Amino acid sequence: MKKSFFIIAFSATTSTFAQKIEIGAKGGANFSSFTTTQTWVAAHVNTLIGFQAGGFCSFFLDKNSNVCLQPEVLFSTQGVELIEKSSLNAPFVEDDIHLYYLNFPLILKLRFDVGFYAEFGPQFGLLLGQKSKSIDLIPKSTDLSATIGAGFQTKKGLGFGARYTAGVFNTGDYKPGIGIVPVYKNEVLQLSIYYTIFTNQK
Repeated sequence: MKKSFFIIAFSATTSTFAQKIEIGAKGGANFSSFTTTQTWVAAHVNTLIGFQAGGFCSFFLDKNSNVCLQPEVLFSTQGVELIEKSSLNAPFVEDDIHLYYLNFPLILKLRFDVGFYAEFGPQFGLLLGQKSKSIDLIPKSTDLSATIGAGFQTKKGLGFGARYTAGVFNTGDYKPGIGIVPVYKNEVLQLSIYYTIFTNQK
């Protein structure tokens, strides 16, 4: 009798808890680049393809709420294909700059009854490493971005999303040979697929 009571109580508690949160894993492709307002810089930037993967937890106001706060932890490969003229008489130098971040987005998500959602929020990043051959870039150890996105989640917990992140501060100390110090910021378009448990979808 006592064993049955604990089983029922545990099941009821788990059910109530599950209606208030979602836990999930996600991954997908990154299309990253750098942005700059200094158009006179003698360099061209092209998109670099990478990936992101990690997990998240969505906290809802109550079991009937369509609004949630969603912290995430994502490993993200970013960077740019940068083509630079190192001096006035030198040929162009081409290099892929790879930056590896552990990102912590804090997303406010508004979900509609039909399954679509909109989201926005800040993202804090920790630099884990970088790889480049010839471009003189000393990346900063941290990064801050603003994010905005949208997507669709099924009642089974499978979801698809697109998110744009724009860096707030300079990516690092960049010193090209021509003596110009441009301001470059991270820019990433993310396409992801994810799956949740304890789904709160109506």
